Amino acid sequence: MRTRNGTKRNFSILEPTVKKSENDDDSSIETTASPAPALDSSLSPADVGEDDSYISTFTRGHATYSEMVAAKRQRVAEMMVKSGLLAAVAGVRNAAAADKTRRATASSHGGIVARKSKKTTMVPPRRKSGRIAGEKAQGLQVEREMAGGKVVVSGTIGEKLNTVDVRPSFHSNRVNDGSPLSLVDAMGHVDERFVKDEKEKIVACESFWDKVIPSAKDMMKSEDDTVSHGFPLLNVNSGMTAKITPDRIYAIATHPSPHNLVVAAGDKSGHVGIWRVTDDDDDDDLGPVSLFRPHSGCVNHVAFSPDGSSMTTISYDGSVRLQNLTRGEGSFEEIFASYPSLDNNIVGADMYGYGLDTGYKYWTQYGCYTDSSSNSLLLSTSIGTVMHIDLRSGKGRTRLKKVRDRGFEAGGSPFNVTFNVEMSSKKINTLSLHPNKTTLATAGLDTTVKIWDIRKVDTRKNPKPLAVQQCGRSVNSAFFSPSGSQLLATTMSNSLTLSKDVNLLPISSSIKPQINIRHDNQTGRWLTTFMAQWHPTNDIFVVGSMKRPRMIEIFGSDGKSMQDLVGDGLTAVASRCCFRGNARGAREAVVGGNASGRVSVFRDM
Repeated sequence: MRTRNGTKRNFSILEPTVKKSENDDDSSIETTASPAPALDSSLSPADVGEDDSYISTFTRGHATYSEMVAAKRQRVAEMMVKSGLLAAVAGVRNAAAADKTRRATASSHGGIVARKSKKTTMVPPRRKSGRIAGEKAQGLQVEREMAGGKVVVSGTIGEKLNTVDVRPSFHSNRVNDGSPLSLVDAMGHVDERFVKDEKEKIVACESFWDKVIPSAKDMMKSEDDTVSHGFPLLNVNSGMTAKITPDRIYAIATHPSPHNLVVAAGDKSGHVGIWRVTDDDDDDDLGPVSLFRPHSGCVNHVAFSPDGSSMTTISYDGSVRLQNLTRGEGSFEEIFASYPSLDNNIVGADMYGYGLDTGYKYWTQYGCYTDSSSNSLLLSTSIGTVMHIDLRSGKGRTRLKKVRDRGFEAGGSPFNVTFNVEMSSKKINTLSLHPNKTTLATAGLDTTVKIWDIRKVDTRKNPKPLAVQQCGRSVNSAFFSPSGSQLLATTMSNSLTLSKDVNLLPISSSIKPQINIRHDNQTGRWLTTFMAQWHPTNDIFVVGSMKRPRMIEIFGSDGKSMQDLVGDGLTAVASRCCFRGNARGAREAVVGGNASGRVSVFRDM
């Protein structure tokens, strides 16, 4: 055959030679090369392609070139099968497909589901002349024209459009006037996409009491009264993920039941979802989820009482509600709500917080009980004040006093508000009470963590903190450990700090953390901020993570990482995390909630 430059080239054809050994039934294939005869220079390419006798000589044992190619391909396929590469590739492909399906199922299975509305094409109505139809002309007229193409129109549009919304409105758009909210009513405020009809509401409420919250007496029974001082390794089951709130989770807590793992979460739009997690990790039924909406604003804090008899929710709408889990009705009772002081109008003066609401950008931010009996509550606000509320006094009236030219206004705090003092110039994100019940830690947007002695809070003048920790940037949270020996702070300076024995520091001292853990806390706008939380009994803490693959991190009191929790069910950043409540003899567990309202459960192996 001639090349482009006119030279002749001889080439060889690789022919398979099969040799059989006497002791082996399989054939071993050897490939040898034999030179082909030189091509006749007198033949043209067309002649070569049409000469059948030459093709037979060229292919050496194959009638056609196609048969030779087919034989070669068959030989290669047999070699691939014997090598096992094809089986390995198929196994990897099947495993990847199964893993993809498992991840998709783990991230979407369980919990509440929004009903998809069918899209209907709206046909616009045919335009008709109102004058020909004899309709009365609209009484609109252009009053004046403004810059930017804006026009001010005056007059009336008509009786049909001049309708008034007859729905009652309440302060801060709250769900009601402060009266107890039954389970059915609380479920009635939920988006209709998540609740079909009234019958489903009643069934869901019955399921809430029959399956989610058994009697408090049964919940607090435990055959094993020992508390584990160790912490086992945890794993994630791909099915232990459920959507329990429609929107972004801002608060999460677990009930201190030794028998059932009950998770409660509050979201951005005022919903509270309660999920009783199934005990069987392999069960397809993840357990019932109940969804309520007792608030109109973001639920920033959810807490169960130490004995598990009640659940408290704190919201941006300025109200605090308590659900008694031992009663049959289980209504959400309003135990505190802030109201403004209106001139010449004392409506609402018999409420708990009348005169405390300063108006724009005022809300309740965080709270904690001061004793195990839940008789008093500490609340922080968005303007930097902290108030102590005595819940034993009942619904008392505010002391009113006459003010010149301004009618009546609140003359001091209501009877059940012991003190209401400013402890920061900006919002206080969290409160934490030391186990000694007298030392309080506050953290917020003023970039500091402050330590207070609540026994020495003077309402007549601005109180002074016992000690201050400067953090450089805003502080998401600060909590005392169960033993009280350490103070854990989560800061926007990308750090987790541990300070020892801050309650023993001298007055007006500066807190110097002994341990500083580098941690990425830049969650951004669309994720809830991180808040590292202690274990109820052990000095270890848990916090969300921005690392990939998505995980939840557990640290010891020495600042060293103990375990990274990863799994198929954890596909997004779990911003708010906590350990299982102080339940004696129960399986250890960690729960984490993300921005889509999903909760992932990690339990010991």
